[in-house]
Amino acid sequence: DLVKDGLAAQTISYKPSPSQDQLQERQYFLEVRIPQEKAQEIANTIEVPPAGFKTHRPKNYHLTLLYLGRYEDYELPELSQKLQKTLQGSKSFSLVIDTKNFTSGKITGYPSKSFYFEITEQDGATPLREIRDLAARIVPRFQEQEFHPHLTVATAIPNIAEQVIENSAISLQSEKRIEIPVTKIRLTEVARNPQNQLLYRTKCEFALA
Repeated sequence: DLVKDGLAAQTISYKPSPSQDQLQERQYFLEVRIPQEKAQEIANTIEVPPAGFKTHRPKNYHLTLLYLGRYEDYELPELSQKLQKTLQGSKSFSLVIDTKNFTSGKITGYPSKSFYFEITEQDGATPLREIRDLAARIVPRFQEQEFHPHLTVATAIPNIAEQVIENSAISLQSEKRIEIPVTKIRLTEVARNPQNQLLYRTKCEFALA
C-alpha cells in the first residue's frame, strides 16, 4: 500500500505535474527535509548496497514526523492554518547524523529490512519528538505509528528472498558526525500518476522561530 511503498519507492518524477484529477491516492505527511549539500555528504559515507537493496536518492532524504494519510483538497487550507499556528512558537534547532548510529532492521513505513541512521536524544530526537507531538494534538487524523527518529537510506527491493535480505549488510566509508540545521517543517503530498510513478509535492512549509 502507499503508506509502505510510498516512502520507500525510488521512482520519483519532477517533470511537469499532471492535473489533480489524474493523481490517485493523494496522501500527506509532515517531514524534515535534509538540505541537498548535507544529504550528499551523508550519501558519500555509504558503500554500494548489496544485491537485493536500493539506496535512496540524496535529494529525497527526509525524516517523517507524522503520516497524516488521505485528506481532501477542501481540508488542506484549514489543516495548514492549524499547523502554522501550532508550530509558529517552535524554535529552530540542529540534529546530527552520526555514522556510529548506522543500523538495519524493520522500521515504520517499510515492509522489510532497511538501512538507516538512528537519531538519538542527544543528537536531536527530543525537539523532533516535541514538534511531532504538537502537530499530533491538532490535526484531525493521522496514522498511529511508533516514532523512532531515523533517516532511511536503503531499502529492500520487493520480491527478494527473505534469507538474502536478512544476510545483507552495508558498510560505511568513514566515521562522521554531520550537523543539520532544522529551520522549517514541510507538509508534503505523495500520489501516484497514471504511469504508476510516485510524485512528491511540497504543499506548505512552516518556518521555525
